[in-house]
Amino acid sequence: MAETINAMEYIWDRIPKQKDGKTIKYIKGDVDYLYLHGFVDTRNFTLEEWKAAFKPYAQPDGSYVLNKDQFLALRMYRYTGPSDEFFDALRIQEGPWTDKELQYLYDRSIGVASNISSKTFWAYINSLKKHTHYINKDGHFMMDMAVKMGIDSMVKMHPSPRTLLEKEVRRIRIEKDKQKFKSQFARDTSGFSIGQTESENKEDAFKKLQGPSKQTAAPAKEAAAQETIDLKSLLKPRPKMRG
Repeated sequence: MAETINAMEYIWDRIPKQKDGKTIKYIKGDVDYLYLHGFVDTRNFTLEEWKAAFKPYAQPDGSYVLNKDQFLALRMYRYTGPSDEFFDALRIQEGPWTDKELQYLYDRSIGVASNISSKTFWAYINSLKKHTHYINKDGHFMMDMAVKMGIDSMVKMHPSPRTLLEKEVRRIRIEKDKQKFKSQFARDTSGFSIGQTESENKEDAFKKLQGPSKQTAAPAKEAAAQETIDLKSLLKPRPKMRG
């Protein structure tokens, strides 16, 4: 849930605000668009349920005005499942497939990843069955790379809301990781020392102007010995890093 809240905060910061700087405005078309283009977990919520969530914020002109807390409350409709693996038609196993197996493939993968209907899917398969080289001696459909590329093309042309949603979740995660890395890199290269005050900086500068003190001065022979010890310590084997 924390990750969903963070994602909503991230989205809120990037939505154009009204003149008051505290609210955002959606029109009816925006609500439908959000549902159909990956904002909502369409597996668990219908379009009508999503629209009903905006009724408390309806305005006389038919638009919807939400403040930050009201927008964040919509997080319950967001998709929070895995988004690292997308359906890849090119990974479908090649070789013979029964009609029952093909229907299972559609129900569990193709139909979820795309808006392609079962009727359209079977029209594609049956058109290929007319060519004898796609039917083996047992009467089973033969899946090959050409068929998989055709399925892949259809899925990419007609992605389901869930696929669009998962891609958006991944995009947000990648962008957040990039920003986190840039922020960390900036801190690491800034030369800023935590806990060091301005007075300490001035004191160090004053000491440098005075030159080296007697206490810090060391004979050259002793310094060389110390250097030898340090160099040897650097040669000690380090444990291997694990991924």
